[in-house]
Amino acid sequence: MNLTDIKRQRGAALITSLVIVLVISILGVGIARQVIAQRKVSSSQYDQIITFVNAESGMQEAEAVINENTPQSLSVNAASPLVVTINADNNWWKTTANWVSGAVATDGVNTLDGTPTYLIEDAGIEGDLDVSSTAPKRHFFRVTAKAKGAADGESFLQSHYAIWE
Repeated sequence: MNLTDIKRQRGAALITSLVIVLVISILGVGIARQVIAQRKVSSSQYDQIITFVNAESGMQEAEAVINENTPQSLSVNAASPLVVTINADNNWWKTTANWVSGAVATDGVNTLDGTPTYLIEDAGIEGDLDVSSTAPKRHFFRVTAKAKGAADGESFLQSHYAIWE
């Protein structure tokens, strides 16, 4: 190697190493952003799962209330009604007085965030074409449960439940 080759190569190694550092830095920043985005998604999914479990807990509690009470105490005309009239107004789900707080759910060890609430609505008694029939009839209830998570997650579940009268 002669002196002119050395003079021409001056700084080439520095520029090459700076380009490699720049490429590695860009890759590192991209991977970090992707990890942060994945973490937000998994946190949101976890919150949604917790709210669903809490809403399911509220649904089961409401169905237990229906099973444990007599048809007379489930009437909307009872002294302290456990149910409300179905479709009494369009904003039934916004009225906080309609909702009953359920028991806080646990995963066996820890208490889950959020308290489930439920609403039992009287959907009426099954109609019968034979008015003289004395056969038992089904009384339907619409059960709606909701739960909020630690973040902004909220789950609503709804089912129809029937008992024999």
